[in-house]
Amino acid sequence: MNDPMLWNKLDEAAAWLTQATDMKWGVKQVLDAALTQNSRQLLEYCGGKNLPLRKHLRMTCLEAVMPFDTQFGYYETDDVMTLVDNPGGFIRKSSSRYERIELTLMDVMQLLLYGQVQVRIARYPNPKYGMNNICVLIEPVNQKHMVTLDMVVISRQELKTLAREFLVKTPQQAGQKNNQVENKLEWTEVKLKAVLEEYNQPGMTQLKLAKKYNVTRARIGQVLKKAKEASKVKMVTNISQQLITAGGVRKIKGNKY
Repeated sequence: MNDPMLWNKLDEAAAWLTQATDMKWGVKQVLDAALTQNSRQLLEYCGGKNLPLRKHLRMTCLEAVMPFDTQFGYYETDDVMTLVDNPGGFIRKSSSRYERIELTLMDVMQLLLYGQVQVRIARYPNPKYGMNNICVLIEPVNQKHMVTLDMVVISRQELKTLAREFLVKTPQQAGQKNNQVENKLEWTEVKLKAVLEEYNQPGMTQLKLAKKYNVTRARIGQVLKKAKEASKVKMVTNISQQLITAGGVRKIKGNKY
C-alpha cells in the first residue's frame, strides 16, 4: 500500500483510509473521525451544553486551502477571542501569502452538517512558534470567508495518525486484516526489530515509546509482543537453516568417503 500524499483532499483521504483500514470511508466519515479525536468536547457539544469559546476553538487535524489569490495579514491582538465575531481590536503588522486555514472543532462540525463554514482567522496565536499575540487573518478582515468541503485538506502525518487511532478504537470493526494494516502503516519487520532494540535500551519504557510513535501504551505493548514473537521465529528459522546446511555438508562428505 502506498503512503498518502503530503497533502490530501477529503475524497483522497477517504480513498486511502478505505484501503488502509479495510472499511468503507467517505468524506463525511473523515470529518467525523477528525471530530472524534476531540471526543470529550464533541460529546459536550452534541449534548447541548454551552462550551466556553476557547473549547470551540480547539484545533482539529484538518485545514483548508483558500483560492490562490487570497490575501492574508499578520495582526497583533490582546485577546483573540474578540476576533471570532468582531473584526476590531487589532494592529496589522505585515502581509502574508499562501497560508492554510486552521479548522476548529466548531468549523468541522459546521462542515459536517452544512458542507460549508465561514471563517475569518487563518492562524491563531501560538506561543510554541513565538506568536503569543499574533494571529493571521484573511483579508479583507471586515468580512467572513467561505470554506467548502473541496477546500479541506489533511496532511500525510495526520492522515496516518487518524488511521492508527481508528484501528485502536474500533478493533472489532477493523476485521481480520488489523495486523496486515498495522504492517502496511508502520510495523514492518525492520520497524519491529528497531522498536524492540529501542525498548531494550536503559531507561526506555513503554510509555516513552508510545509517545514517540504517537500511539497508545496498549498499542505499543501489542507491537512489542509482536516484535518479540517475530524475533523468536527468526531465531528458530536461522537455527533450522543452519542445521539443514550442516546436514547437507555431512551428506556430501559421506558420499565422497
